[in-house]
Amino acid sequence: HEAAPTFEEVKARIAFLLGITGQKWKAMPYLLDMIRDKSWSLQSLGILADLERPLEQPDVVAQCIQFDPDAPLSLLALSNQKIVGGNPDEAIGLLEKVVALDPDLVSAHSILGEIQATKDLSVFSRWNSNLPNTADTHPDIWLVRGLVSRSLNRLELAAGCFAKAIQICPEHRRATYQLGQALVALEDSNQNLIVDRATKQMELS
Repeated sequence: HEAAPTFEEVKARIAFLLGITGQKWKAMPYLLDMIRDKSWSLQSLGILADLERPLEQPDVVAQCIQFDPDAPLSLLALSNQKIVGGNPDEAIGLLEKVVALDPDLVSAHSILGEIQATKDLSVFSRWNSNLPNTADTHPDIWLVRGLVSRSLNRLELAAGCFAKAIQICPEHRRATYQLGQALVALEDSNQNLIVDRATKQMELS
């Protein structure tokens, strides 16, 4: 029993691993459970306060790559570290390998879409058509769709995409901010409510 981790420790480790592999939204239930169980730590509170901030854990990721260099989650974690380090172009090749190895790993698709599709609209259609069936349940997929729609000046469509991301994950800071900006441009009556919420989320992070 002394050698085995407690259930609280298991939840903390799962949340940590989900964080370094860019699957931050999947980590939220574990982090919230830790708060309810009063087993939280400063690290877990920091992660929960800003789930969109990537975890910088190069040493852990290096160990994962050394242990299994072709594992999709190891490659996803490495691509996340490349982005944290300001090298998104290096992450693209890794992410393309991840989605080839595991097409159902939606987090990899969402990160790849934000790097590529939002900067090269000719890529968006191919990216969107290659998404797995479960993609519509992931908030970052809707964020990417909203960013692309905004760049095309289709503000109502963009607002709908950002709102969908928030419906899936109310804590999504960037989607909330983007929705607020879209509503301001559309002169929507709900703009102040959303802009205020986005400001509070930024203060929390």
